[in-house]
Amino acid sequence: MQPYSGSKSAYQKTDITTAPDPLRLVVLLYEGILRHIGRAILSVENKNIEARVNHINRALAMIAELQATLNHEKGGEIAANLDRLYTYWRRRLVEANVNSDAAPLEEIKHLVTELWSAWDQAASRNASKETESPLPSQGSSTTTFRV
Repeated sequence: MQPYSGSKSAYQKTDITTAPDPLRLVVLLYEGILRHIGRAILSVENKNIEARVNHINRALAMIAELQATLNHEKGGEIAANLDRLYTYWRRRLVEANVNSDAAPLEEIKHLVTELWSAWDQAASRNASKETESPLPSQGSSTTTFRV
C-alpha cells in the first residue's frame, strides 16, 4: 500500500483521534505529508496554482507539527538531526511552491517515504509488543504469546 494514495476513509479520519500510540501518530502525519506532496505534484503538472499552494501548505503544517513535538532533551542527536531534516524539507517545499517546480516535491516525497517506512516499522513493532499477553503459552511457564 502506498501511504499517500486513495481517498480518506472514515477510518482514517477517526484514526488520529483514537490512536493511543505516539509512534502511530507520527506515521499518520508522514502519510498526510506524502498524500499532500503527491497532490501538489499533480497540481504542478496541471498548473493548478490554488491546489498546489493548498497542498504544499498542508504538508508544511504537518512537518511543522512534527518539528514542534521533537523532544531535544530526550532525543539528543536524533532529535537534532530530525529537526535539521524537517527544516530542509520545509525549505524545499517553499522553493517548490515559489517556483511551481515538481522536482523538489519529488525529492522530498522520496525522503519522506524512506522515513515513513522506518516509522511504520517502529510503530508496528511497538504495537505488537503492546499486544503480548503475560499469560504463558501451553507447555511453558515463562513464554509470552501474542493475542
